[in-house]
Amino acid sequence: MKTFNKAVEKYHKIKGENKNDKTYLKYFNGCFGDVPLNEISKGKEQIIEAKLGIEGTPGTVNRYLNFLRAVLNFAYDELGWLDRRPKISRVKEPAREIKYLTVEEAAKLHEELPGHLKAPFLFSLLTGVRMSNCFGLKWEHIKDNKAWINADKTKSGRSIAIPLNTACLDLLNRLERNSEYLFTYAGRRLTRASNTGWYNALKRAGLEGFKWHEATRHTWASHHSMNGTSIHALKTLGGWSNIDVVVNNYAHLSDDYLSKACENVNPLVSLELDNSKRGEII
Repeated sequence: MKTFNKAVEKYHKIKGENKNDKTYLKYFNGCFGDVPLNEISKGKEQIIEAKLGIEGTPGTVNRYLNFLRAVLNFAYDELGWLDRRPKISRVKEPAREIKYLTVEEAAKLHEELPGHLKAPFLFSLLTGVRMSNCFGLKWEHIKDNKAWINADKTKSGRSIAIPLNTACLDLLNRLERNSEYLFTYAGRRLTRASNTGWYNALKRAGLEGFKWHEATRHTWASHHSMNGTSIHALKTLGGWSNIDVVVNNYAHLSDDYLSKACENVNPLVSLELDNSKRGEII
């Protein structure tokens, strides 16, 4: 019988298993693990009931639904087990304000940070890596002027290669290689930055309330957008699987990115405009 469980098994064999899939699967198994797939896709009530039963924030609900949608789309597109592509709509997420540091604030915070957090802070500002990825990096992961992060260590479940700019390479060249890990304290690997040293530095810098993720990744992405990095380039650099995340959170920070984009069609009418200067009618 072509059930949801069997579709998930094949999905994971082909697509691989992301780190949160076991959590999602446990929930959906309770909803329709052994239900024939066509019954799920035809019976909208079952999907709606499953959606209503997910606990957590709208963002959490949507992550569960993304997993369900991916499995059912795989069953339709690649397995041919469904007669129709199921429609699974996301729930509305409230708009949130993205906090980020100005250039001056970043410099002030760096000045106040304890010594062991200064280098990982700068590295994260220059690359946008998440905290866990930053402190999990080993020297063997630095190759060809890139930082390589394995799929099982990323939020998207896909391996990413992060280009290292000249400032970042200079930073790494100045680090002592006293461990297999890039960032250490007293000879031991650092595992987190949200500690007393971090909170005290925020207080001295007058930046209380900032999380490491906001002060580094959000700041990195925000300044990329404000300085003209394209949305698609930023998505790739940041390792996001969904471009909507970049558009919704950072595109508005580039005041003129639409103004510049709208100029791209000018060649379509350049000849007509040249003729008009000679008194001809457009």
